[in-house]
Amino acid sequence: MTEEFTRRLNHFQSALDVLRLPQHLSVWEARPPLAFTAKVAAAEAATARLVALIRQAEQNRMLLFEKADIEEAELEQEACLIGHSLTLWLRDQNDERNAQKLDGSLSQWRRLTGIPLIDAARLVYQIGEVSMRGANSNTLAHYGVTTASLEKLRAETDDYAAALTAPEPSADCRIAQQVCQRSAEVETLFESIDTLIQHFRPVAGGSALIRAWTEARAERCSSHLRFLTDAAVHHKTPSSLVMV
Repeated sequence: MTEEFTRRLNHFQSALDVLRLPQHLSVWEARPPLAFTAKVAAAEAATARLVALIRQAEQNRMLLFEKADIEEAELEQEACLIGHSLTLWLRDQNDERNAQKLDGSLSQWRRLTGIPLIDAARLVYQIGEVSMRGANSNTLAHYGVTTASLEKLRAETDDYAAALTAPEPSADCRIAQQVCQRSAEVETLFESIDTLIQHFRPVAGGSALIRAWTEARAERCSSHLRFLTDAAVHHKTPSSLVMV
């Protein structure tokens, strides 16, 4: 979820916590206008649904990251093994030029990530494929380099590339839309609370309740203003700007 969603959720929760403070709860709970109690209950329920949706979206995203990490580790291991084996074979063929292109320790492979790792793995595959068609290619199998092992490397490379570029699942997109809708639903309920809370001004403790609520609501506005300012400084127009 975006930073703005997180800020907005924190605002909803902290504002509702203000209403639940003992010194404020006694002012409004089950007291007229009863619509206020109903709106607070509805806002709490809507905020709980919003929390559940955001957690689900975060879990979906973590699964994508975990899959990419697994594919990366598998590719590093396979590319390093085939790369080392090819390096030994190339040097035995007095092909130092190509051997130097592939020579690298496992720790060096593990420092590669993303596109650089994919490019390095594809270089191993390309040199291996050319070597399979060259002189003395029949001895490559003695070094553990075979058509099957090269195809396995190619498949690992493709799997990692796919994991990196995987589009957001449609379910995740739907959740994002629902989060936006739920956020707007809570904000609408809060606006109702803004209006109805004014009825408690003549009640003992009412002024303190209204003041605390107003301050909590003002924090939402200042947080949103900071977000807009940060976006302007970085010359960005975040998608969250449409979520009013």
